[in-house]
Amino acid sequence: EWEDIHSRLYRERILFVSQPLEDDYVNVLISALLCLDNETNKKPITLYINSQGGPTDAGIALFDAVKHLKSKIATINVGFCGATASLLLGSGTQGLRAALPHSRVLMHQPSGSLQGSAEQIKHEAAYLLQIRRVLQSLYSRVTKQPLNRIETDLERDNFLSAEEAVNYGLIDRIIQPQCTTGKI
Repeated sequence: EWEDIHSRLYRERILFVSQPLEDDYVNVLISALLCLDNETNKKPITLYINSQGGPTDAGIALFDAVKHLKSKIATINVGFCGATASLLLGSGTQGLRAALPHSRVLMHQPSGSLQGSAEQIKHEAAYLLQIRRVLQSLYSRVTKQPLNRIETDLERDNFLSAEEAVNYGLIDRIIQPQCTTGKI
């Protein structure tokens, strides 16, 4: 009988994060993480990530939820981790953060368009600056990079290869393909 692939992965404590990290999707991911963590925290939960990221608030909520869990969290970049998805990649348990060899990462500061009255724009700009400081602090925490380096690196789009992500401290290792010889 045919089985839904996501259900099968869930039973193995694997979640495939493949959509933009919008509020509704992040809430589903957090719910799944909480359920898996509640079942047992003796086995790690693995997040395979290939996502463009999404709104900063949703990404920070997912980061906080991952850090709240008792289970160890393995994160694996299987393609592209952009924006808040790169923060999710770094949120995994130290030693369990990985990437496939040709995966890419994009780190950048939050952005937004401001409109409304001058007072409204002032408040929104202050909030955006506050969120930028939070993001910088979280990236510094997971990479062990000094805050001033994070500030500089997030001033522009910062693309990293898998090897560069290891050197930066965002992940711990690159998963090398298994070379096998013989007949199929």
